[in-house]
Amino acid sequence: MDGIIDDLLAAKDLKVILYPDTRRENQPDVEYYDLSHVVIDGDRFWGAFRSVHSSRGLAMGAEAQSEEIPQVHEGVPSGYAYSNYYRFCINYSYLQNVSRVYEDVAYSKLRFIAAGLFEEVWRRGDALDMSRLYDKVEQGKRFKVIMRDENGFTSIHPVHTPEVYVEKNMFIFDTEADALPNAIFSRQAMDSSQEFTMQSLQREDRLDAEGNLKEGYFSTPLRTGPHFVSTMYLVTSVGEVNQWNLMQGGFVDKVVESVSIWAEA
Repeated sequence: MDGIIDDLLAAKDLKVILYPDTRRENQPDVEYYDLSHVVIDGDRFWGAFRSVHSSRGLAMGAEAQSEEIPQVHEGVPSGYAYSNYYRFCINYSYLQNVSRVYEDVAYSKLRFIAAGLFEEVWRRGDALDMSRLYDKVEQGKRFKVIMRDENGFTSIHPVHTPEVYVEKNMFIFDTEADALPNAIFSRQAMDSSQEFTMQSLQREDRLDAEGNLKEGYFSTPLRTGPHFVSTMYLVTSVGEVNQWNLMQGGFVDKVVESVSIWAEA
């Protein structure tokens, strides 16, 4: 798995191949998602696809809970995050301030692959090569920003708007506007969820007489309230990194140890 970490740090696209548990009714044999947003913590990573999925699972979870929670609308987009280490997935809708964790036994197997070829075109502290950046934009190449924060987490986000100003010898790159659960940036929080999930997986009453998993899988109650971090950044040619503040609006300075821009080869 170390090889895929190196691939991700070289900005390759992350995909998860999912093999649903076919013991459950009406399941496809295989499916996959592009995981556009990546967070790396040592040898562990999370990959999340864009918030473009139906919130049906979240809405069903809201209906099943006895306590009073805000209404969750199926038609408001949600995202999913998958990990190479943890035995659970995260389903969330930052637009509705709601998320849930559920165990990965919904799938018989998950497989991660890295694809594509990217090259570093700028790193903070290095000289600007404006002609190279201009050519990449003019060719319609995709860009990604890779940054390492002060806590050692490396984040990778696709660029939505690359702007190059040749005469001014500057650029401004905007990453995609989305959000991730802030717990992803806490190993302690993730380890706690892992422990809870493993306890659920080991419960004997979840198996039928033949030892097979009964219908349904464990999901935590919905977590509500603001608990997300924005993936929208402004990165400039002078090395500034500004992050959108989901709570108050507007951009704020983001402290990072390093930041680089990669372009599709």
